[in-house]
Amino acid sequence: MNLINNQQFLVSVVIPCYNASATIKETLDAILTQTYQNLEIIICDDKSTDNTVDILKTYSDPRIRLVLNEVNKGVMDNYNIALSSATGMFVKIQCADDLYAADCIEKEVAVFMENKDKNIVMVTSDKWIINAKGDKLFKKRFPGKGGFYKGTNAVKKTIRLGQNIIGEPGCPLLLNETVKKVEGVRMPKELGYVGDLDLWCRMLMLGNLFVIKEPLFYYRIIETSDSVKNQRWRQAKVFNTWVNSYMDRNIVRLSWFDKKLAFMSSWLICLARNIVYATANRKKK
Repeated sequence: MNLINNQQFLVSVVIPCYNASATIKETLDAILTQTYQNLEIIICDDKSTDNTVDILKTYSDPRIRLVLNEVNKGVMDNYNIALSSATGMFVKIQCADDLYAADCIEKEVAVFMENKDKNIVMVTSDKWIINAKGDKLFKKRFPGKGGFYKGTNAVKKTIRLGQNIIGEPGCPLLLNETVKKVEGVRMPKELGYVGDLDLWCRMLMLGNLFVIKEPLFYYRIIETSDSVKNQRWRQAKVFNTWVNSYMDRNIVRLSWFDKKLAFMSSWLICLARNIVYATANRKKK
């Protein structure tokens, strides 16, 4: 892959955060040291009760814009407040505890620029799973080859495999025009677990996906994260409720077999995920 020398395309990195004092500095430093420097970094704090805002105010980089909610809005609304402020051609939604490889954004932007005729709306990659200390636990690969995927085929693939194969917030680089076209995150609170996946899939109904077979993203598992706490088997239930809503609304054509495969896969993935969550932060204690 030829990396681009001209960094004229603004990338918006939006960070919705709440009580992230333990990790926000490491996350923000990983963004500021990206090889791709044409960034705007929009941090939307949802009325944190710890010293997250104090930490953020120690930064003087002009690319950083801090938005402070006057009241706690909740996860989904905070995501949309952050997204609505993004002005770049491309956007990343970054959770306040995850990390990037130093050349992550540069490589993802390069894909967009080198494939202008492919109607790509999203570029994603493989990733590392890390624990609270930042120890690498294992590499999670996209289940398939790298390269170009038709958007509707990518949606069907993620449904059949019962999981978000595209990646958590922070992993994909998104075409901002398409994010705004589908009006951001739209899931009700009870289905918030798949809010990111729903956004990816609505975007992929309008364009295509490109997968980089290299881990450019670091997804952190910590006991206090929304992905871990109070989830247990609820993840599979929420996933299947979401799949049923897609079938009911005919958003994508799915067969009876697709639905059954999604059901079985989601429960198996949920079992595996719970085992990982239970053991992740025991490493090197």
